[in-house]
Amino acid sequence: MVWVTLGTALFSAFHMKMLIWSVIAIFVTVTVPLISILNSIGRAEGHNELEHLFNQLLQGSTWSIYVSIGYLYLLIWWVLFFSRNKKRNNNKATLHT
Repeated sequence: MVWVTLGTALFSAFHMKMLIWSVIAIFVTVTVPLISILNSIGRAEGHNELEHLFNQLLQGSTWSIYVSIGYLYLLIWWVLFFSRNKKRNNNKATLHT
């Protein structure tokens, strides 16, 4: 999913569509997985990455807050990406009829 998000954000930025949103999405797509992996290395025995993230989030760890906000941002970015493309496709369909 990281590669699809990165590719789509690069495509959008290259075509100057949602430029600021796309640049932020590129940055978040690259940094969030790296930070998440690096901070999950020292997790407690028997915990998976998601349990570790939630545990650290409850403790107020900065990296877990950033990762959570980053994933939320990417979710919002995908919603915006699809909704704007749907509007463009609907406008093109109306122009051709």
